[in-house]
Amino acid sequence: RPTSPPMYCWGPARMQRRTTTIPRPPTSPQRLFFRPVPLGGGGCIGCHSTEAFINPDNGTTNNGLGVFEAINNPAFMGAFKVPSLKNIALTAPYMHDGRFNTLEEVVEHYNSGVQDHPNLGDALRDENGRPIRLNLTEQEKTDLVNFLKTLTDEEISRDVKFSDPFK
Repeated sequence: RPTSPPMYCWGPARMQRRTTTIPRPPTSPQRLFFRPVPLGGGGCIGCHSTEAFINPDNGTTNNGLGVFEAINNPAFMGAFKVPSLKNIALTAPYMHDGRFNTLEEVVEHYNSGVQDHPNLGDALRDENGRPIRLNLTEQEKTDLVNFLKTLTDEEISRDVKFSDPFK
């Protein structure tokens, strides 16, 4: 076990537990998460905005799939709730359709791969209706992924009372 003094994890989750294994990152990754795209950030906080890093709006966004088939309610055609980013490094695959296996792939998608289509949400469009691309540098993409990884609580995932509902 490391002998360095414990540190709190970064982000709103940092007060939930103490750790000696995750160093506090420099502030630039946090700024990338919180800063709007026009100011050089990732704009992630636009959708993942509470302490649980979810959208506080009880509404949903339209991704073209939705929960309609599960509940058979036409009002929910295409409905999708923004997921929490807590423990995001443990929850692959990512996106509503599981198309990405790594956080690096997700960040690259938002960085350069967002394509225009009828179900693209307004949060991913600029003022002219075009898809927003982040245009982050390689270092900024790495920093953003590393920030997302600090939202992971490895201990809770290994605790049987949380990781195995049958015990």
